[in-house]
Amino acid sequence: MDNTMNEQAKLLFYDGQRVRQEDLEFLQENLLQNQHYLRTVLGKTGVSWGFRVSAGDHKTIRVGKGLAFDQFSRPVIHPAATTIPISLADDALFLSVKYVPTVTQENNGQPMRIENGYQFVLYDDTETEIPHEIAVAQIRPREGGYDIIQKGEWYIPPIHAAHSGRFFEDIEGRWRYDGDPVVSAITPDFDSGWLSLEAASDVNIPHGLGSDALLVQLQNRLPGGMISNKGNGIDFYYELHDKSIIRLFNTMDNPLTIGAKLWRLDAQTNPILAPVADAGMDINTEYGKSFNLDGSDSMAFQGRSVVRYRWSLFD
Repeated sequence: MDNTMNEQAKLLFYDGQRVRQEDLEFLQENLLQNQHYLRTVLGKTGVSWGFRVSAGDHKTIRVGKGLAFDQFSRPVIHPAATTIPISLADDALFLSVKYVPTVTQENNGQPMRIENGYQFVLYDDTETEIPHEIAVAQIRPREGGYDIIQKGEWYIPPIHAAHSGRFFEDIEGRWRYDGDPVVSAITPDFDSGWLSLEAASDVNIPHGLGSDALLVQLQNRLPGGMISNKGNGIDFYYELHDKSIIRLFNTMDNPLTIGAKLWRLDAQTNPILAPVADAGMDINTEYGKSFNLDGSDSMAFQGRSVVRYRWSLFD
């Protein structure tokens, strides 16, 4: 059997051979190239573990140690937690980290040793293109403080990921992302839940997807809990009047319970969709009397949920 096809690029040595500069450079270049090939197999650009961001006081954030790789497979090694000053206005901040080679040894002005370095960068524009940097966190101001958002899509899941869609600490105490849920491909981008429509009525539902290229599934929940699509397009149907609202119609002489699920067909990535606030029916009350507002019909999308309500009073 001919094994020559299994050989990789390498130097062949013999006793007494003089090793030249170009020989060592050849070995180093092959090592770096093989590292790049390995990164291509194991995962994309992003954070492997760590870089966990937590709140400090109102003017600082704290970034934990971690390991990341940029698009050229260069490692960004953050060896210890550090505190970064921030200045929040009305807009969100975007924190990234980039690889910066650092010369640590010179000889007569000639660099002799370059080590892996890095630099944190804060932007006040979340739409800024940063192709050679690694996303770490968004810092969003709110009344009385700020929120920190770190997305799973910025992380490289471990090989043994269980795809739970959650962050976790491994046995070494490293903060990692467990991978996107396997079912995410069939999870709708919007689910209205079950809605009661009176006879011969219609309702507008804000979905906030920003597209009319949608796959729409309509279902009718019958008495007794049975789910059916019988009558779809005749007894009940939908219309898309713009890119943010779907209108559901009930043409029957009796009430129906209808649900709509929507998938974007034109989305290359899943944008972060803003939640939709719903404070319930309008209330008229006398001055000075108490009343209750119910925001429980407010909706969040893409597997998220509404966890906080904030009310504003307008004159």
